[in-house]
Amino acid sequence: MSRLKPTIRETFLTDLSSRDATMQEELERNFYSRLRLPSGVYKTTHTRRFDDLNPVVNELLPRGRRVEILDVGISSGISTIEWLEAMRASGIDARIIGGDLDITAHLLSLGNWLDVLIDRTGYVLQVDLGGRSITNHARFPLARRALLALPVFCMNAAFNIFWFLNPELRRHIAADGGERTFALGVRCRPQTLLSPRLRRDEDLELIEDDIVAAGESFVDRFDAIRAANVLNFYLDPQMLVSMLNTLRRRLRVGGLLILCRTNDQGRNLGTIFRINEEREFEVVSRVGAGSEIEAFVLSGGDPAALRRPTTRS
Repeated sequence: MSRLKPTIRETFLTDLSSRDATMQEELERNFYSRLRLPSGVYKTTHTRRFDDLNPVVNELLPRGRRVEILDVGISSGISTIEWLEAMRASGIDARIIGGDLDITAHLLSLGNWLDVLIDRTGYVLQVDLGGRSITNHARFPLARRALLALPVFCMNAAFNIFWFLNPELRRHIAADGGERTFALGVRCRPQTLLSPRLRRDEDLELIEDDIVAAGESFVDRFDAIRAANVLNFYLDPQMLVSMLNTLRRRLRVGGLLILCRTNDQGRNLGTIFRINEEREFEVVSRVGAGSEIEAFVLSGGDPAALRRPTTRS
């Protein structure tokens, strides 16, 4: 077993009772940090990531009634359940809907020596070959990526041919079908991308949610929405505006929008906005130096207000 480069089977398909919680957390943290989505975003996540953010937000939430919360881009889901527990400890009666673009993927296996994790479009998220995790990881040094380029290119080419020649497999995955065996003995099964440690909770609902193409879902529904490590300065301004407009529609008047990014030093930079009667955002509080897109939000989406940070926060 490699804790630095855990395989799909080690992370998801091993009995958790065979390892302690610290080891499982380390495996998940390393696995998700290597899981690159089609958008170029990594599912970086770990336990107690928002311990500085949650208390600030919880002080601003209403008491005396049930609070409706949306957590956007939940990744493994661990930070979502931690927030729910923190609210309960503060005496807040809350219900959370946790959403992410991809909660379920599909695992294609050929015997015990090849596993390919893909999304419903056929995009390859992870490859395990002979019990080793192989990823053309953008965070590797350039020389390391160069060494990986040829074998990764060959694997991707082979998979793309297999994918093209199997329309039945494509239809099965697009329809989120269950476990089934296809040509060449390839076994296909759904695979959650949520943490195996995430337990069921009656106050937590998990959904697949695309805030770029969400339409009119959840209009005026939520008292607070958290979008941590989702709306970032490097995204296209038009995409950011679209995402902000979706979140704006989903908030009730007086509701909170929590925008936060965890920087390379592990520090959270966040701003908590409140939506007023005119459906405009006002700053209520900050964590660290505040959100890097705070000025962009307050300007209504002016691209000139969206600048790359010039200092390490």
